[in-house]
Amino acid sequence: MSLLLGGGLAMAQALPAGGDADVRRYAQELDDIKQSQRERLLHKQQLETEKLRVDLARLRGGQIYVLALTGAGKQLTARLGVNGVGEVSVRSGDSLPGGWRILKISDQAVTARQPDGSRVILPFYAE
Repeated sequence: MSLLLGGGLAMAQALPAGGDADVRRYAQELDDIKQSQRERLLHKQQLETEKLRVDLARLRGGQIYVLALTGAGKQLTARLGVNGVGEVSVRSGDSLPGGWRILKISDQAVTARQPDGSRVILPFYAE
């Protein structure tokens, strides 16, 4: 018990003499550090997820795959996973790296022209 008391006294002596304002400032700094660490961890997890998606698409043999379709009517947008690029949002007529072009987006499919001129319906990404 004397060790605990001795350690407590040492901590009490280590606290600044400024009082509550200093304690609040230190608490805020600690909260800021924790928030920064959480954000870095989230960013790291997002990067790892994207790397795994790209690796999975590469293993499946696809260079471009559909992640999501949004919008309605003629205002449809597709979110695509593109190997080596990551996620991109496209509309009909948009070009993609590597010579691909989005020809049509419907509520059920995305049709693209490959660099060799052939048409393909892009596969949907499935986890």
